Amino acid sequence: MLPSDAEDADGPANLSGALDFAVQCLPGSPLGCAVPFGLYMQGLFTPAQHVEKQSTAGLDAFDGPYSVLPNANWFNNFTALNPPTDVGMLGQFSNFFDAGTQAHPLFEAMEVPVVFCTPGNGPLRQLNDLLNRKPASVVVAAPGHGNIPEACVPVLRRLLLNGVSVVRASRVAAGGVEQGGEFNALNDFQESVVPAGAAGVYSESGSLSLSKCVVYERLRVLARSLIGQ
Repeated sequence: MLPSDAEDADGPANLSGALDFAVQCLPGSPLGCAVPFGLYMQGLFTPAQHVEKQSTAGLDAFDGPYSVLPNANWFNNFTALNPPTDVGMLGQFSNFFDAGTQAHPLFEAMEVPVVFCTPGNGPLRQLNDLLNRKPASVVVAAPGHGNIPEACVPVLRRLLLNGVSVVRASRVAAGGVEQGGEFNALNDFQESVVPAGAAGVYSESGSLSLSKCVVYERLRVLARSLIGQ
């Protein structure tokens, strides 16, 4: 979580701890089981399907409710936490709306794609594609405190001008997004154009997790459709 050249960088300890844990899992070792697939950070092990960044800041940003000490009893301790079987599975919210709602004509206007800000020009290409498709809204899942590449900001302004709402969100459940910076351009744009009713709504998700942000945005789009705004 800290840069490698920081005085108290946590990377080396995480790497050595993970290696020690893997050695303990080798045949004939204290744990004597297959090396599990997961994350070792800050002295805790989390099975892969339960790894989720919990906060935008802090050395313990990945410490979750199903993180346990990597000792001989780690599996028993993990099992005792009784984690749900669907944690980390894709499509957890696919059935949020029942069949009757999904059959409604307004449901077709509720497309809310998520664009993940990853290295390279992939996000920019995705946003340009959305200009042609014109969904109801788009959620930009940015790393850290919601850092969107500057090259994407002009395209986001065009989406807003075309009536597509834009939500800037963090990819974690806590910590929120940091307001201002290059996004002042979007805020200024919002204040000057939206009163005329000619653009989508730009918003920042605050402390909402990405999954909740998408669900709430779909509900907001549906509400706007119902009242004709």
